Amino acid sequence: MSKNVALTLGIISFLLSGIPYFGFIFALIILILTILSIKKEKAGKKTAALVLSILAFVGGIIWTVSITALTKSTVDVVKKEVAKQEKQAAVDKKEAAKTYAINDVVKAKTVEVSVTGVETKEMVGNEYVNKSVSDGGIFVAVNYTLKNVGDKPVNSFSLPTINLVDDKGTKYDFDLDASSNYAMEKGTDNTKALSDLNPGISVSGSHVFEVSKELYESGNWYALINGVQKVSIK
Repeated sequence: MSKNVALTLGIISFLLSGIPYFGFIFALIILILTILSIKKEKAGKKTAALVLSILAFVGGIIWTVSITALTKSTVDVVKKEVAKQEKQAAVDKKEAAKTYAINDVVKAKTVEVSVTGVETKEMVGNEYVNKSVSDGGIFVAVNYTLKNVGDKPVNSFSLPTINLVDDKGTKYDFDLDASSNYAMEKGTDNTKALSDLNPGISVSGSHVFEVSKELYESGNWYALINGVQKVSIK
């Protein structure tokens, strides 16, 4: 093997050393060929090729070991996350099959939720500021408490969601305007649920939903916590 060919192959092996597995195997082959050819000629002619081949071989091994370790670490992380999600899915499935009652404590991660009462109204607010239901509708006011039983503050975006759901699984979002009027009527401060909930602190709030009066009176209804746990309210 001529010195020019050896040098070219040495450069190529050095450039390819960054390819896991293939790089160091290719470098090893070129290294062996270079050593064998050096025995037949003067070593000085192919020193550069030999150095490049050695560097490529060593670099390829280091790179391959690093990639292998990183891949294993990534796979382990993915496996742990999948196992965590599967465990949570099993818990959610179990929770979904369970129905709580009013005043029961529902654990939603580090926040305990209790639906403390429910009432229906055709108008919410006071004599100055109020809102009436639409034709055929009824306001369903769900009162609740939230308590942070963890050791870190929970921001408003991480607080448990509370929806209304019928026995067919139709989910309703609360009416923000009606909820504000109802809170003003009852003298409660719904804005506390919009700030961080610190460890050991409990706050009270209320959500008001507008639904069909006929459907509400004829079916079973639930408060849905975090889209999973159901609290029977009617």
